[in-house]
Amino acid sequence: MAATSTEGIESQHKASIAMVNASHPSAQMIDRGEIPLEWKQSPTVEDPLFTIISSSTTATQPEAEDSNNSRRYGKGSCVSSRGMIDVEPLANLIAEGCHDAVQRPTSQSSVKKIEAQSVKSETNLWDDENARHNNVYIKRPSHDNWGIKKIVLMFCDDFLQTVYEMPWWHNRDSKIRDAIQPILTLLAVPPERVVRMLLAALPPGVTIPVHEDSGEWVRYTHRIHVPVIVNAPEKVLFQCGPTETTMERISCTPGMYIIWAEL
Repeated sequence: MAATSTEGIESQHKASIAMVNASHPSAQMIDRGEIPLEWKQSPTVEDPLFTIISSSTTATQPEAEDSNNSRRYGKGSCVSSRGMIDVEPLANLIAEGCHDAVQRPTSQSSVKKIEAQSVKSETNLWDDENARHNNVYIKRPSHDNWGIKKIVLMFCDDFLQTVYEMPWWHNRDSKIRDAIQPILTLLAVPPERVVRMLLAALPPGVTIPVHEDSGEWVRYTHRIHVPVIVNAPEKVLFQCGPTETTMERISCTPGMYIIWAEL
């Protein structure tokens, strides 16, 4: 998928605002079972069975239809839920600095100035200088351009050759590790199976354009989103689906459920 133009992002932003202002209903909790990894080996949207079943109603589907196929294609969605989780301990740990304005460097000299700054608070895990000194600082051009802050705990290269555990996760006495473990327990996923783990803080009013993740690692992993701190869930328009016209709106109430977002 080609990069979205500035005009395209602005158009999507206006459409999102219009949907929210029109009291577009939040999606109910979706629970369609676990999504097997083998279903990622070929694009769902190009599968003839997907086209047939997603365009028909449940009532018209054959009774003898395989239950797995029914769950896979039932509404043409690639989103599932895994259950409820208490994210309050994690929210308390990352609350400091979460809603602070992002300092965006505009020149090489300002970059060096930021790098020379001292750590203002070691408990502010969003602070870039704290990350540089005590964890790791990773540049993500698109996210950085949108003003999205990040706390990186695990990260792999695009070709899934190496997975890096960052100090804030690698330290077995890490508070953030303890706060995230209940999520992994609910997912029944041991840490050694995780290839990327990071927290992201979106500034108010930002629109991330419709996209699909790229990189070789995408073919071999599930993407999972967990809402942690959301001031106004009814104002968040998070959509996911196999095509832009079949995306569903997913509720982002903190801790309500874990979202499997398969794109």
